[in-house]
Amino acid sequence: MSTLSTFPLELLKLIATLLPSIKDVLSFASISRCFHAAVHSDQQVFRSHFLRIYEPPRGKQSGYDYKTAFKRRHQPGDEEVLDMILDARPTRFGLLSPVISRNLELIHRRNLELPPPLQILLYPLRFIPPKLPIINDNRLAKLQNIAYHPNVLRKFCPPTYDAPLMEIAELFQHQLDTRRHGAFYQANFMHRYEFPSFWSGKTLPEHAGAEIPARWFGAYLYIPFAVHIIGEEPFVLSEETGDDYLSEILLTSPEKFEGRGKDFNAFTLKEGNITTQGVAGPNVTGLEGEWKWVSFLKDYGSYQWRYDGVMFPGNTIVLGVWRSPEVEPDMAVGSRYGIFMLWAVPEGGLGLGWRDNRLSLRG
Repeated sequence: MSTLSTFPLELLKLIATLLPSIKDVLSFASISRCFHAAVHSDQQVFRSHFLRIYEPPRGKQSGYDYKTAFKRRHQPGDEEVLDMILDARPTRFGLLSPVISRNLELIHRRNLELPPPLQILLYPLRFIPPKLPIINDNRLAKLQNIAYHPNVLRKFCPPTYDAPLMEIAELFQHQLDTRRHGAFYQANFMHRYEFPSFWSGKTLPEHAGAEIPARWFGAYLYIPFAVHIIGEEPFVLSEETGDDYLSEILLTSPEKFEGRGKDFNAFTLKEGNITTQGVAGPNVTGLEGEWKWVSFLKDYGSYQWRYDGVMFPGNTIVLGVWRSPEVEPDMAVGSRYGIFMLWAVPEGGLGLGWRDNRLSLRG
């Protein structure tokens, strides 16, 4: 008479992979030695249950320890959360359809406490509503003081590089957060997949050779004729009224970062240049890869602005500073200057100008 213990090992493995949960698998393994061997003799059972819950690990999967990964992700620390972020491969089945990612939805549902670098990697979560803490006034003042310090102007000009990218990113995170009255009213009209995202996927080294996208959104903040003296009170951003326009850009020469665009008025991007010489990114795990200098003139016809920034690995995020082209970085303190962020968005979507009910329709 046959019993389960006499079943071939391969059949016992199949039974274990079909069990509802990993808890059931461990109970199954405790029944007898042959059941234990079916579960623990290799990675087959744990791999099956791991891939049922999580997305496949990045890179080569041969030799991956699914059993250990399963155990560590049960109560994940920062390292495990970062692994989940970097493994995530969000999928969108259509231009306007929601983005699906099992790993990132799990992080969201577990409501995990994340350190600032991981918060920046995740914000604002293209696939789900943002759940990060809203930046308080003290933190905001500190970010403004760092991002708008005159020294920052020099730090985006080769060959010097020591720019506070994470602080600038966090400041834009605050201003694009639709849960509060930020500087950009038009953020309320953006689809979830159109928000900037600093997490994985497109920042991994294997994406470093990706082509530069053609369609971008952008945001900029500024200090009107500000003079900052170290040790004084932080800047007061009097012109951040919540009505600033986001930029929409279409690159006709992506390799030079040149093209045309509009915010409150039409402009062209010209005299563009992209180089990899002399730039190294911040020491943030998950942002390894090829960083690039980006510079161009934003020309409204009657006046221009010089933009200098750094492009993240994967070529979908640019952070930097802008100033008058007639003023050198060392002398820009007495003129108008500020910070900016550009981020790639899918091509073919409806322009923000057509969504903004404050404006007449425009292309």
